[in-house]
Amino acid sequence: MTPDLNCRRSAESAIKAKAGEWLLDLEEAGADFDRLEAACRDWRAEDPRHDDAFRLAERAWSALRQSEAARSEEQLLAVVADEGPAVVAPWRESRWAKALVPTAIAASIAGALVLVRTDPEPPLRIETPTAEVRTVALEDQSEVTVGARSAIDVQFTRSERRVVLADGQAFFTVSPDRDRPFVVEAGDTEVVVTGTKFDVWRSGERVRVSVLEGSVVVRPRENSSLPRSIREQRLAPGQVAERDDGGLHARNVEADEPGSWRTGRLYYENAALADVIADANRYSQAPIRLADTRVGALRVTTSFRTNALDDFLASLEATLPVTIDRASNGAVVVAQR
Repeated sequence: MTPDLNCRRSAESAIKAKAGEWLLDLEEAGADFDRLEAACRDWRAEDPRHDDAFRLAERAWSALRQSEAARSEEQLLAVVADEGPAVVAPWRESRWAKALVPTAIAASIAGALVLVRTDPEPPLRIETPTAEVRTVALEDQSEVTVGARSAIDVQFTRSERRVVLADGQAFFTVSPDRDRPFVVEAGDTEVVVTGTKFDVWRSGERVRVSVLEGSVVVRPRENSSLPRSIREQRLAPGQVAERDDGGLHARNVEADEPGSWRTGRLYYENAALADVIADANRYSQAPIRLADTRVGALRVTTSFRTNALDDFLASLEATLPVTIDRASNGAVVVAQR
């Protein structure tokens, strides 16, 4: 085992043990609870690994309390520290090292720990209705702005921060963490970062990724339907990667700043009308439909406010060979002239 790996494992064990210490101190705090809770909260905020370890300690302790064979405090420290039932953190040895845990109890603790680790919390779903944009602070101090009529699932573990973009658009401001990458999954494409600001748009299997600050890696997911010849793309500010029927390719853009839609204005440069209408529908109470695929294939460069869709539709009719008709049910139909 290399010295670096030894150091890393030692550090991880110390963090886990300290998390157990905090949990036990809080249980015994009494009148001092508020002060200790504030100090513990500060410790958890120092490093995402601290927070992960504390959450694990809480769940391990809960599992142990439900076990007839394992209820002692030294067992919690051993389980959380991941060092076996007979090991107690040195700074608590004088208090807790009273007895070794019998083999049968150790097996019970191991079973409880397996239960804790193999039963992760369900993903956090963040979903927005038509015309609503929502900004959410994540537990690692990252931030995500979810576009209108969009949905994401967030699930953080000790080794990875993962967000699944089910549909729509989201802008991410990611808190740096070299040891725990931030991954955005969109269909059969994924975006991997450690800390940056970037935008992801998805419609079906079509995906577009653009970078405002830092850099990201865009690559096919494992078992992706993309050809094996497709390689990952590293994007810098001002670059966009698109996953479409032609594969995965990157290009430079100058039309707009990534995430500018958060201000309520959408920008497009030589975009397919079908994509523009799909985005407009996220903000429109009345559905906007294309008469056929030929209309959707028209290319357009445009910009419009999401709260002024009538002006946008009027500009389409003035600049493209299309007509805008309103059906009796309130729907808007864009047809070729």
